[in-house]
Amino acid sequence: MSEKPTYEELEQRIQALEKAESERKRTEEILKQGEKKYQKLIEGIPDIIYSYSPLRGGIFYSSQVQSVLGYSSSYLLQNPKLWHDSIHPEDLNQVDTAIKEFKDGKPFKLEYRIRDANGNWLWFLDRSIGRTLDTGGIIIEGIATDITTRKLAEDALRKSQKMLARTESLAHIGSWEWEIATDTVTWSEELFRIFQLDPDDGAPSWAEHPKLYHLEDFETLRKAVENAVTNGTPYKMELRSMRKDGEIRVCHASGFAERGSNGKPVRLFGLLHDITEHKRAEEALFESEKLYRNLVDTMAEGVVLIERNGQIVHANPAAEHILGLKRFEIEGRNYISPDWEIIRSDGSPMPLEEMAGPLAMKERHPVRDMVMGTKHPDGSISWISVNANPIIEEGVLLKGVVGTFTDITERIQAEKALRKSQERMAAIRRSITDVIMTLDEEGRYVEFLSGQEELLYKEEQKIIGRFLSDVMPKDIADAGLATIRQALKTGETQMIKYQLAVPAGERWFEGKISPVRSTEGGEKLVVMVARDVTERITLEDELLRAQKLESVGVLAGGIAHDFNNILTTILGNISMAKTQVTSEDELFEMLSEAEMASLRAQTLTKQLLTFAKGGAPLKKTTSIKDILKESFSFVLRGSNSGCEFSLRQDLWPAEVDVGQISQVINNIVINANQAMPKGGTIQVAAENLIIEDMHGLPIKPGRYIRISIKDQGVGIAKDHLLNIFDPYFTTKHEGSGLGLATTYSIIKKHDGHITVDSRLGVGTTFHIYLPASDKATPEKEEVKLIKGQGRILVMDDEASLRKMLGRMLKNLGYESEFAKDGAEAIEMYKAAKKSEKPYDALILDLTIPGGMGGKEAINKLLEIDPEVKAIVSSGYSDDPVLANFQEYGFKGMMPKPFESLSLSKVLHEVIEGKK
Repeated sequence: MSEKPTYEELEQRIQALEKAESERKRTEEILKQGEKKYQKLIEGIPDIIYSYSPLRGGIFYSSQVQSVLGYSSSYLLQNPKLWHDSIHPEDLNQVDTAIKEFKDGKPFKLEYRIRDANGNWLWFLDRSIGRTLDTGGIIIEGIATDITTRKLAEDALRKSQKMLARTESLAHIGSWEWEIATDTVTWSEELFRIFQLDPDDGAPSWAEHPKLYHLEDFETLRKAVENAVTNGTPYKMELRSMRKDGEIRVCHASGFAERGSNGKPVRLFGLLHDITEHKRAEEALFESEKLYRNLVDTMAEGVVLIERNGQIVHANPAAEHILGLKRFEIEGRNYISPDWEIIRSDGSPMPLEEMAGPLAMKERHPVRDMVMGTKHPDGSISWISVNANPIIEEGVLLKGVVGTFTDITERIQAEKALRKSQERMAAIRRSITDVIMTLDEEGRYVEFLSGQEELLYKEEQKIIGRFLSDVMPKDIADAGLATIRQALKTGETQMIKYQLAVPAGERWFEGKISPVRSTEGGEKLVVMVARDVTERITLEDELLRAQKLESVGVLAGGIAHDFNNILTTILGNISMAKTQVTSEDELFEMLSEAEMASLRAQTLTKQLLTFAKGGAPLKKTTSIKDILKESFSFVLRGSNSGCEFSLRQDLWPAEVDVGQISQVINNIVINANQAMPKGGTIQVAAENLIIEDMHGLPIKPGRYIRISIKDQGVGIAKDHLLNIFDPYFTTKHEGSGLGLATTYSIIKKHDGHITVDSRLGVGTTFHIYLPASDKATPEKEEVKLIKGQGRILVMDDEASLRKMLGRMLKNLGYESEFAKDGAEAIEMYKAAKKSEKPYDALILDLTIPGGMGGKEAINKLLEIDPEVKAIVSSGYSDDPVLANFQEYGFKGMMPKPFESLSLSKVLHEVIEGKK
């Protein structure tokens, strides 16, 4: 039997029990306070903290699940499989696989999508760890962070990079980057294309670069790169590159070095712009510069617990990394401490009150995505996105704030780079004179760029997603779609030309369609570059029309010359025959009809002569108003049409061939009158006009008279407008097709221009531009038949013409002798000069087939007699010798066919020495 404890022993045992009980209570209180503090910390974190059992489903969710997914934690616990069932089908397999392959105590990290209570898909970064229970079950505990904003930013960046890469390819600009520390060189895809190198072989090292450039240019480039690295001086230069096939290309190179915080160069950026085609075509192509910055796709969050007095009492390890401080330097510090330098997003210091305001203890509302920068002790800056949630106890007392922040330094830098890139894109777009678009194989617009909105569509965004057939006529859309498919089929660039009605009017475009080599998702796309070639086509049409007229003129000149000789004989003999009969005689009437027919033939001859190669109009200064009034009065006499004149009173005179310009006006007025079979009004306007440079007309700048003739007729079909000035083109049942062709040729030989506007059922307007003259208009002189006397030597190869001309000279009082060519005329002139009966004047035909003509004969005659009085005559009435006869040694000129009145005047002036 044991001894009973003494009183002292019992007292000692009681004291020990009391002490143990006191220690137990103190331990329980400490544990209770720690658990309460941890619970507050969890509830203050904006991420979702959860526990999950593969068998039972969700068994715990922090209260943040309500604000993130829209489900309360109690609702998720009542539906334990809801979280798992809300995972996106494409992401579910990786989640299930991670759960099956988990190892006790091994953390894993996943990114997947979950549909929230509103039906929206949200991206989450799930960092979890699993543990095995004593019962053998599995519990997974983790933190799910909403990264939807980051994912959207990454997607936007990929699209922007894709668009920038396409633009680089279109602009033929390659870029490269040299990491100096690692001596690593990276090339863009376009740079490989410029040098015709295989991207799979990698970028060439600096040792290989001399093979890529002209030797002299590489040395210049090497020095520029060294200078950029050593002194930080950017470079720009033009150099010659060597392609794989040996072709030399001209390129514009530029680059600069990026320096680190220690001032030393860390990398070199360079651009190479192939401007060979710019040089060849003397056109400015696109100027651009591309720099790329990549966002890092990982973002770590920092967490701090701030008490009511502003003191930071807890910071997690991520906060150390983001803020660049040790934990002991953060905890115990006041978050609005003056020595904590915070800056705004624009780089300016953030005042303490501004930083404290959103997180002030009196504010009981969460703060979301507040961006600020914090400077590290080494001077570097971390940009952070801050979120803050107030800790409210029992719904009343504000106990503190949980602040979370994410390092978004790389995102901020990328956004700045993206803005700069977008600014460059906008600058490139503004400088583009062509239209650049991306289309798929169905002719749907995927991208659209133009620097000429006023020429095309004012709202380009409305084109994206539409088809060619939605914005173009069917025939053009079908042709464009066929060309797109041909380019995709062959893999080669195809060309297309089409005319399109745009806000600026009817314009011609020339398109170059090239297939895109590789696309995301295997899409079949083409890039089309369309250029407005309206001005070029207009000039080509003008050149073609001029060439047609020139070729017809060669034939027409020869025909007209012979025809004029024949007409001269016919008209002369008819006029002689009419003098032999009375006007009452039936033969007189027959001769008169033959004479009228010959005069009509003479008009046709004048039209043919207009096409003769070379030659110049017989110009004199005259009033255009007089020509207009006389022509309209003559043509409209007896018709149902009238005219309205709007002629400027001080209209400038013009130096023109009156007969030819009258013929121009007559042709246009005849067409206008015939276009109004029931009659109408023809409006005629004439004004002074000064044409400056860049006027769009194929005439030189200067002073002009513009004549506008507008009818109210049936109009001209659009497909006929391009041909109306072509020789022998006519839509009339009766007509030679020479009227407007003659008009065009006459205006061109007067250094002018003619245009036409017409609408079916509305009418037609012709605009004529004639150079104005600085000379005054001479007064008109009256022409009378002048008889004379003297001996005239006539040289012409046509016997019938010589015979008729002899009769005309006899009627005028002159004696005449004849020579059939220049050689005979020279011998006769020599003999007459030695005799007592020299010739008073000579009439020399300019052209003698197979013999000496007047141009050669006059040179020899001048050697015999410098004072010889010779008159040149020709069936080529617009021959330059006629227009400038004095320069060739003649004293007068006489175009065929001519009449006694003109012949008498010229002979009188030459013999009397008045010319």
